[in-house]
Amino acid sequence: MTESSLTKFTNLIKAWRWEDGDVTTNAWVPQGLAGTTRDSIVYRIVGWVSETDHGSRISVAKFIDYKTSPVNYRNVILAQPIVSGTDKAKRFKQFNSHVGGLAIHWPYLYVAQTGTGMRVFDLRRFVKADTSTECKDVMEMKDGKICAYGYGYMLPMVGSYAFPTWTEKTGDTSETHRLHYTCRPKFSYISLDYVGSDQSILSGEYRCGTAREKAKKCPGTYNDNKNCHSDTPNMC
Repeated sequence: MTESSLTKFTNLIKAWRWEDGDVTTNAWVPQGLAGTTRDSIVYRIVGWVSETDHGSRISVAKFIDYKTSPVNYRNVILAQPIVSGTDKAKRFKQFNSHVGGLAIHWPYLYVAQTGTGMRVFDLRRFVKADTSTECKDVMEMKDGKICAYGYGYMLPMVGSYAFPTWTEKTGDTSETHRLHYTCRPKFSYISLDYVGSDQSILSGEYRCGTAREKAKKCPGTYNDNKNCHSDTPNMC
């Protein structure tokens, strides 16, 4: 996109573009967009999904003055902590998400996790990572170094909102309000709702074919949801 190609947008105030490497890359695809203002500075965060099995990242852009100042941004890898299991010594791993939906309620960044719910990141907790060659293809703690695929910073997940795990225990009353994955809403995109005194997060979903119709028919009790489970819709 060139400056001359923007003349058709009569009400355009300011435009900005990615650096050349991010414009031409086939390794990353931009997805969700969110924004916030802190100390009179406007920030925009864009999510990217990896096409090469490197998880997810965000670009944090800083707008000081739309008309006179350049827009600087930094790409940051999203990380998921490892708190147990055989890989605990690695401390963290790549965060895998479509990142199609983002919302900011300071200091937290909420990321839509399509079939599960939302993941939460604290924007006060960026972690400086090692950019040496040995960290280029590694996403873990290695030889005392924080390796994040060669990126200078990563942002670890601090929490999540998810549906309870489904189990097939007939007669288990604790499962009454637990939904099987075929009956759950899909968290495709999210945004903040400022209406009223309490701020909320709204979520929308994308489905294809007849999946939406079948999902709407899923009842709200455990026994009925077992019937829904047996009629699995064809999801995209």
